[in-house]
Amino acid sequence: MDHGEDPRDAVVREVYEETGLDVEVDEPAHVYSLHVEDSWRRGRRVDAHSVRIVYEGWVPADAPEPHVTEVDGSTAEAAWKPIADVLDGTVPTVSLVGEALASYRIRQRQRTAAYAYVVRDDAILLTRTSHLAPDPGTWHLPGGGIDHGETPTDTIRRETRRGVRAGGPGDRCR
Repeated sequence: MDHGEDPRDAVVREVYEETGLDVEVDEPAHVYSLHVEDSWRRGRRVDAHSVRIVYEGWVPADAPEPHVTEVDGSTAEAAWKPIADVLDGTVPTVSLVGEALASYRIRQRQRTAAYAYVVRDDAILLTRTSHLAPDPGTWHLPGGGIDHGETPTDTIRRETRRGVRAGGPGDRCR
């Protein structure tokens, strides 16, 4: 971290310098403290104490392969490594990597949604997801997330009014 630099800005900068990837970070996931009384730094013994802030971060699924961009830095290579190989020791790592993986938990998120099944003659009404969706380019039933205080029926009305108009003669909605 550079003098006066915010830790969040520092991690975004460092990830870019060390991997060439633009990372987004959330709140700090964990703070680690490491004290090594007999450590080597720049060719001499020191009593070292480091406080390390680890953030949960993510990069877009279509991000390029990682590559080092910093010049004359301490990073020689950047690559995606299988978690199983890290955990079983096949990929040698510093203790922080194992500690961070041990504290990592997949975020649980529950989302309630309402969808319409609309048929006309021999066709079903579908909507195609944009690049912003978790599954871009796939076809779904029209509908979406239920807003706070909204009924599922009102959700369907709102969602189908936004995109396609349903409910004409011959349409059946279930």
